[in-house]
Amino acid sequence: MIRTLPKGRGWMTKEIVLYQGCWLPLNWGLEGVLFVQNHFKVRPTDIFLAAFMKCGSTWVRTLIYSIAANLEALPLPRLFATHMPYGLFSKSVTSCGCKFVYIWRDPKDVLVSKWHFMNQIKSKNLPPLSLPEAFELFCEGVSEYGPFWDHVFGYWKASQESPHNILFLKYEDMQRESPQFTLRYWRSSWRFPFSPKEKGVVKKIVELCSFKNLSNLEVNKIGVERFTDEVVIENHNFFRKSQIGDFKNYLTGEMAAHLDSITMKKV
Repeated sequence: MIRTLPKGRGWMTKEIVLYQGCWLPLNWGLEGVLFVQNHFKVRPTDIFLAAFMKCGSTWVRTLIYSIAANLEALPLPRLFATHMPYGLFSKSVTSCGCKFVYIWRDPKDVLVSKWHFMNQIKSKNLPPLSLPEAFELFCEGVSEYGPFWDHVFGYWKASQESPHNILFLKYEDMQRESPQFTLRYWRSSWRFPFSPKEKGVVKKIVELCSFKNLSNLEVNKIGVERFTDEVVIENHNFFRKSQIGDFKNYLTGEMAAHLDSITMKKV
C-alpha cells in the first residue's frame, strides 16, 4: 500500500506521502497514523491537543498540562499532542466523548515559522529549502500534515458539530485577549471550574508557561526529543519568536496577498 501512495517533496526529509488526503512523513508520520487508526485504545477521559505544525502547540500543550495537573479532585487525564488532521482519527476516537483542544494560526506566520523550523531539523543530506520553494509547496498543500487549510477547517467543522468536545482556539486571540481568559473559559466550558482554593493559580500558570520562561528553561536549552533513531530534535528549536505578524519580515506583499486569497476561498 505504501509503495502506491503519491509522493511529494518533503521539507525535512526527501519525500512525503499522501495518505487519505494528508501529506505525511513516511517513517514517523504515516506509521504513527496507522498505529492510531488500527491499534490505539482511546478513553473517554483522554484530551488531545491538536494543531498544524508551528501553530503554538508547544505553548498550549504546556498550559493544558499545567491546568490538568492542578485538578485536585479529579484523576489526571491522559494528554496527547498530535498534528493529525481530524479526519484521520477513527470513529472509535471521535465518537467516544474524549476532548480535543485545537489551535490554529495565521497561515502567513505558519509558513515562515515552519520554513525556519524545518530547515533547522532537516536531514543533513538535503539542501536547504528556499523560502520561495516553501511558499509554492505550502500554497499547493504539500507540506508535512498539509494541506494547512484542510487541517484547520476539518477541526473547525467538527467543533461546530461537537462544541462540548472540541475547543477551537486561535493563537492570535490567545495572545491579544490574555491566556488567562482562555484557560478560565476552557475549565468552565468543560465543567472544571476553579475552586476558591485555586485563586491566583491561572496567573501563576500563565507566567510559568510564558514564552520567555519556557525558552529559558535548562531542559529547553540543552534537551532533545527523539521521535525516531533518525529524527532527533533539539528542544531549543521549538522556540523562535512567538511573534504575531513576523511574516512581514520575510514575505513580499504579493506572497501575503496570495495566501490571504487562498484562505478566503476556503472560507
